[in-house]
Amino acid sequence: MGPLSDQHLQVLGIVTAVLLVALLFYPGTFSPPYTEIHADQYSHTLVSEWEGEGELPVYEYDEISPVARELFDRTRNAEGSYTPDVCQEFMLVCDGYREDELPDEFTYGSYLSPSEAHVIVEDGNESYVLKTGGNSQADWFLSPGGLLSFVTLIPSAIFLVFVVGASRIRGTATADRALGATTAGGATIGVLAVLAPYLEMLGLITAETLGRLLVYALFAGFVEIRYLRQIITGLI
Repeated sequence: MGPLSDQHLQVLGIVTAVLLVALLFYPGTFSPPYTEIHADQYSHTLVSEWEGEGELPVYEYDEISPVARELFDRTRNAEGSYTPDVCQEFMLVCDGYREDELPDEFTYGSYLSPSEAHVIVEDGNESYVLKTGGNSQADWFLSPGGLLSFVTLIPSAIFLVFVVGASRIRGTATADRALGATTAGGATIGVLAVLAPYLEMLGLITAETLGRLLVYALFAGFVEIRYLRQIITGLI
């Protein structure tokens, strides 16, 4: 199969630019694999005693579900405080807990009433008061991943459309090479944006760090690309 024609390159460039913009609406773009903004609503804490009014649900350790036992054991082993990694909904594969996998014996959320947030777990002669859920609700209008997506994907898409236009106007081999390289670069940014949460899950790099590195590389590239100056000069 021979090299792509200039028309095919231009179409491919426009498609890549559209996909980059579409990634702004995908929640997994440059996002962490686990819930972070509202992570406290999944916290587990062993407290010394129940000081509220009313009776709490009492569970025998051997009778609760396997997941509940696992979370309770991790809380005990972590010196009384443990917050599990809860996977975000967009993760196709995840090594944490799915929200629907969390045990029904415990209640999660923010601003829970004392009776909702506490249960008693009895293990042999020991009795434990377990508190779940958080005390605050963070309000974020734009997550770090959303901000990184905006400052990375939008400039990439605009620049790609600009190079496509220059390729159509000038129609030179140099213009086509620049378009091919820019399209490949845009596609690489898009793929890394989608893979960012999985790379973080594997411990290779955090999604936020990857996004920041791409921002630095992208804008440094804009400054250094001589062809960009040549295009602007040729169109004036």
